[in-house]
Amino acid sequence: MDDLAEMAKIALDVSTVAACVIPNAWPSVSVMYMAQSDPAQLWDAAEDWKKTADKIKSARDRIGDELRSLPETTWAGKDRDAFEKKLNDYANQLMVSFAYAMIMFVVLTMMALLIALFILTMVICATVLAFFAAWVLVAQATVAVPVVGELDLAAARSAAAAAASAVRQILRMGEKGLEAAGKACAAVIGAATGADVLGQMITGETGAMPDFLEASVRSADDVALGRLALIEQKLTGQLMRGHAFGGTGYGRFRAPMIRIPQQFRNSVRPIAGLKGAADTGVPYAPDGILNPGAPWGNKGITKATGQEDYGDDYVKRTNPIPVADSE
Repeated sequence: MDDLAEMAKIALDVSTVAACVIPNAWPSVSVMYMAQSDPAQLWDAAEDWKKTADKIKSARDRIGDELRSLPETTWAGKDRDAFEKKLNDYANQLMVSFAYAMIMFVVLTMMALLIALFILTMVICATVLAFFAAWVLVAQATVAVPVVGELDLAAARSAAAAAASAVRQILRMGEKGLEAAGKACAAVIGAATGADVLGQMITGETGAMPDFLEASVRSADDVALGRLALIEQKLTGQLMRGHAFGGTGYGRFRAPMIRIPQQFRNSVRPIAGLKGAADTGVPYAPDGILNPGAPWGNKGITKATGQEDYGDDYVKRTNPIPVADSE
């Protein structure tokens, strides 16, 4: 998983160069640009959720052991009943949290695997485009050969166009499948979050809803920035395709679609392609100028103020498994 994000960048860069030779490949470059991601982060997050689930289950088991270690012959009465009720409520809260953690583990693992599979598909498609682009370049270099050179160039261009069309169909199918899976997983996470908050409140944790609302408010700036970044990314992808751009926004508030004049399309596509390559950064480059997509470039409004590390106080207060401060 660790190298897949860099492999996705390489696939994009190779396809961008190939598209400069095979114009029909630009829609595929657009798909690869929009699909740039790092499944290793999702995989690591899934493992963290699994570790959290294991710790919650261990805590739940210890509560059961605690209840069984206190026979009613040694302690009975109202205090015992109140104690058991409190522990049972806490045990139920832990079970709700355990179920939520397991759902997150399964969802994130599944998405990491699907994204990894799509990146591998991108690499194969980029290799195919590179092969046919090289064929066209070789044919162009030998076009001076009477008759044979022109026929070979025509055959190379025809085969390259057909290959680009096939690659586009494969990537589009994968993109649609990945998008559908992403929406389904988002729906599952949303439903699980609502069920978790409701379950916590039913079992006596009345602070679950205020904590959820506070989390929503604190994350509003990052959500807004993420939405703006997505709009900008879609516009770049549209310019790569070279037909029209616009139509992005939120709900009914969307920019109009603007068609790109035919005479400008061959100029717009390479420029958008270069921007896309610059956005994703140089493969295997360290965080910095050569890797603008690195975390340092997207810290959110709250982080940018320099007042505090974003969300640290909230996370410390609501973490179900408290950890010692590193400071």
